[in-house]
Order: sequence, then structure tokens, then C-alpha cells
Amino acid sequence: MSQVSTAPRQEIRRTDQETTRHRPSARRGLTVIGLALLFGGIVLALPLHGIDPWAQRVLAIVTTSLVLWIGEGLDLAVTSIAVIAMLAVFGPKGSSESTHDALFGFQQTAGYFILSTLIVATATVRSGLAARLARVLIAGAKGSARRMYFQLVVFMPFFAMMVPSATTRNAILLPAYDHVYERYGVERGDAVSKSISLALALLQMIASTAVLTGGVLPITAAFLLGGMSWGEWFRYMAVPCYLVIFISSIILFVWQRPRLDAPRAVEPEQTASPGSKRVPWDPAEVRSAIVIGVMTLLWLNDFLTGWDPLIPALLGGVVLLAPGIGVINWKDFESSSPWTLFLVTGSALSIAHAMEESGAASWLANNLLSHVPLSSMPDPLLLLTLLVVVVPVSVLLPNRSGALGILIPLLTSICVKIGVNPIPIGLMASLVVQTTTFYSMQNSSTLLVYQSRHFAPFDLLRGGLIVFGVSSLVIVTIAVPWWSLVGLPLHP
Repeated sequence: MSQVSTAPRQEIRRTDQETTRHRPSARRGLTVIGLALLFGGIVLALPLHGIDPWAQRVLAIVTTSLVLWIGEGLDLAVTSIAVIAMLAVFGPKGSSESTHDALFGFQQTAGYFILSTLIVATATVRSGLAARLARVLIAGAKGSARRMYFQLVVFMPFFAMMVPSATTRNAILLPAYDHVYERYGVERGDAVSKSISLALALLQMIASTAVLTGGVLPITAAFLLGGMSWGEWFRYMAVPCYLVIFISSIILFVWQRPRLDAPRAVEPEQTASPGSKRVPWDPAEVRSAIVIGVMTLLWLNDFLTGWDPLIPALLGGVVLLAPGIGVINWKDFESSSPWTLFLVTGSALSIAHAMEESGAASWLANNLLSHVPLSSMPDPLLLLTLLVVVVPVSVLLPNRSGALGILIPLLTSICVKIGVNPIPIGLMASLVVQTTTFYSMQNSSTLLVYQSRHFAPFDLLRGGLIVFGVSSLVIVTIAVPWWSLVGLPLHP
């Protein structure tokens, strides 16, 4: 076990060194900060009609923060703190109330859910469970980048059934793939690691969207659309989601064209299967696997327990940290440095709350549709028009459930006026929101992968545009006819 426990620490130090190496220069950082303030000031000074002054200030804050996040003018965590400060300083209420509202995101469950899943991820590394998974991946790849990449893609839907949270799956898989890269001599940022990391960052969430228990987004969407059972949601969303995954994965692979030679040296025990006698299961691995399995069962059976997804995650984290029965201690967890993810998630939820409460998001969405003759459009053009409306709201609102909370009611009211079934339009919005990932701070799952520094921001942007293009094509040509076939026609 000594090898297993020291390797993660070396990987953490290596990641910190790579992160430092990728930090922007002072000149570039000051340029991005200047642009952020400039664009924010322009939004603040524009003569926008029919908008509340607080809503306009929120739009200016959102613009400033997006430029800082996308351009990395400041460290991600520092930008997140700045967002909270701006919301508190420029809020419409007294100082105390505005500060309380600015901290809205840290009063929600999402950030604590992320911390809990990172405890699970740390436990899989320190116990050796991630290394065992890496051995399976090494044995399955057999020296082929194509095999390594597509076995990940093929198993995404099945893995999403077992572990619904895309953030949890990425937290488990990232250290496993880092072990694989080390064994194969793959450098950070190589086409092999870049293609796999982009697949993890862009496609894992879509696999979660196919199942109702896959996260906050499908649960929020199903609630806003009047409620759906697990089977109904899967029947509607599995076909379009899986098509987007497989088509996008092929295009992303061809784009990167990764090449991988046979491994330089893989020790005999490293190629052993998980059940091999040469690599027996360590008690810590068994305990980690049991905890993850129980957490997954509780997530899948939430209709019986009535528990919020955070509760199994918190209980699993406590067990894994508990002395005697756990596999890690708090110092092990601290060394994984999860606080950037926590701060970014909290600030993103605070922005979403401010956009909703101020009316900024509704003003933006309504103005996008004010002069568009939707009722006279043919169906393909109508879908593309509504799709174009969803994108800016999804991009501006870093929180996906917050975006749906604004978009689905708005789209439903529009559909009622023009005689279109709102449910397929709401499902379309859910898929578009999940496939418009253009920068890392849009969701915790992508941010977690981005922190590994296997790809640059513009790699993520280009990959996100590819997935969005595939998603748009699938919606218009496959999803809408499929929904009509299973009882959800566009025109009731």
C-alpha cells in the first residue's frame, strides 16, 4: 500500500506545478482585467429600455465576471470572490441584506455535494481503487489510443447508471487516467490526454441527462415540465442524448487524431485484472467500493427514501473520513485542494439567483423574442429560433438549473400562444443547456476536468462548439421525430 498512498501525493504536487506553469502572465492578466471592466462598464452605461437599474447592474457584473473567467485574468477562485464582493457592493438593499443575498450560492446544497464527491474521489485514489481501475484501463487499451478513448465513450451510459453524478464519475476517473498516462509515458496536454479529457469534460454530463437521477438538471426540468417518472424521462431522452455522445465522440477523436504507442514498461501486476490473485483486494479498496455502491443505491432509490442527493453524499463522505472504518483523514482530503470548485460553484449560484431575482434574465430572454414572428415559421426554423434563444441564457447563467428555471416557463408561455406542445420544447431546452459548455466555469464537472490542465480554454471552446452543433442537428432531425413517435408530438 505504500506505493499507492505516495503516488497520489506526487500527482498532486505535479498538478500544482503544472497549474503554476499555466498561470497567465501579469501583462496578460492586467489586459483581461481591463477588458472585463471595460465591457462591464459598457453594459452599465448602455441605455437599456424597460430594465430595472439593479438588473442592469447584474448584467454588468455577469459580463465582467464572464470575461475574467473565460480569459483567466484572475485565478478562478479569486474571480469567484470578486463576484460575491460586486454583488454585495452594488446590491439594491442595505449592506447586510445585499451581502446575505450575494452569499446565496453558499447556502445551497451544490457546493457541499461537490465537496462530498471529492471526498469519495480522494478515497478512491488513496485506497488504491483508482489505481485498480487504471490497471483495467491499461489492460483494455492494449497500447491503442483508439481503444482507450472509445472504451470510455461506450461505458459512459452504463457508468452513469451506477454513479449518476457526472462530477463524481470524473472525480473517480481523472486520477485513474493519470495513472494510465504515467504508465504509458503520455505527457500532459498530449493529443491522447486532451481527447480523453475533452470527452470527460463535455460528454459525461450528457450521459447523466439521459437518466432522471443524473443530477439537478433533469430533476429540475422534469419538475418544471409537470413531473415525469424515471422511465418516461429515459424513454424521451436516452435516444437523443446517446446519439449526441457517440457522434460527438467520433468528431472529437478525428479532430485530435491521438496516437499512442505500446507502453514502455508495464509491470506484470499492473496488467492483472481486478480479480487476479496477484493483485488481491486491499481492505481499504473493499470499504471504498462498498461505500460508493451504497451511495449509488441510495441515489437510485431516492423515490423510496425521499432524500436529497446531498444526504447520501454527505453520509458517504463521513464514513470514508471516519477513524477505523474510513480510508482517508481530513489532511488527505485537504491536500486535494477542492476549494476552488466550492468557491466557483457558490458564486455561480449567487449570480444565477441575482439574474432571476433582479429580472435581468427574463428581460434578456424577452427582448430576444420581441420582434420574431414565431407563429408563422415552419417547424425546423421555429426549433432553430428557440434554440438560439436558449443558448445566450445558458451561457450567461453559469448554473444550469437556474437557466432552466427561467427558460422553461418562458418557452412554455410562448408555446401556448403559438399552439405548440411545450413539453418537447422543454426537453429540447434541457438538452441544449447541457450541451452548451464553452468555458470551464459553466459546471462543476467540466471545471473539475479543466483543473487537470490537459487542455486549454480554447480547446474547450472548440470542443463545446462541436458538441453543440451535433446536439442542434440531432434535435431537429432525430429528437423531435422520436418524441412524436413516443407520444410527444410538436403540435398537439
